[in-house]
Amino acid sequence: MAAVTTLSLGVRAMRSLPWRFFRPLQRINSSLRAKLLMIFAILTTIPLGVVGVVSYSRSYSTIRENITGSATQIASQLNKSIELVFRDSEKFLKIGNHDTTIAFVNPYRQTEERTYRSAMAIIELFRLFREIYEFDTQIRDIYVLGFNGNHISELEGCFALSREMESIPTVARILSSPGEVF
Repeated sequence: MAAVTTLSLGVRAMRSLPWRFFRPLQRINSSLRAKLLMIFAILTTIPLGVVGVVSYSRSYSTIRENITGSATQIASQLNKSIELVFRDSEKFLKIGNHDTTIAFVNPYRQTEERTYRSAMAIIELFRLFREIYEFDTQIRDIYVLGFNGNHISELEGCFALSREMESIPTVARILSSPGEVF
């Protein structure tokens, strides 16, 4: 009798605890084949769901790392481009300190011939700077504006301003704070 009691307790324990999940299947009055098919569907859906969640989380983290790496690389390239522009600008600023440029914008001892020669020398200086330094930046044109009325551009050559130099916003800003970089 003790063996029968233990066996009946074991059957009750099996029916009550782990099989609670399958209790709705007991209500289905269908064949064993339908019940097995339902169990198989449930047991395959759960692992597939777990694999899907794990795969999604790994893909998400990989994509996030790639985006962060790409953003860092783009920022680095932008930084290098900006550094190149500043380096090129510094080289072109040396044109302003060159004797030819100073002679061109000097308001004293200017003759038409001397102004013409200075202008030609500055155009040659522009060309020489482009050749020597092999610029690969966004600097498209250089302007030298003199208070004596002599103005020259790398692309336009000598030119006259249609208004007073101080009325040009960029020139006014430069004159208001010399030594600043704009």
